[in-house]
Amino acid sequence: MGLPELTPLQALAISILFDGEKSAREVRDELAFHGVEMPMCQVYRLLGRAELAGHLLARHRQWQTADGRPVREKRYCPSRQGLDRWRATVAFYDALDRPPEGFQPASLEEYLADQ
Repeated sequence: MGLPELTPLQALAISILFDGEKSAREVRDELAFHGVEMPMCQVYRLLGRAELAGHLLARHRQWQTADGRPVREKRYCPSRQGLDRWRATVAFYDALDRPPEGFQPASLEEYLADQ
């Protein structure tokens, strides 16, 4: 198994979209909930690159404010390719979470004695 195509941050952004399409602002709020504080320009860049790579689909939604001003918002959801890449990324990091069979960690004293 090679390295995953998605970074952990990209995988988190895709997983945030599993419960429905969201705007960049909603993604930023969810990232912050998970401890990742980012300015909007970085969120737009993250989502834009994921869209260009085929990991996300996007569409524009338009409406008007109460005072009649038009608002246009881009909404994102995972693509099939994005879901496949997310699964591969999760499997990669899940496999790293377990030490190999029979692994015995060295104590600090043993490690330093080998130097």
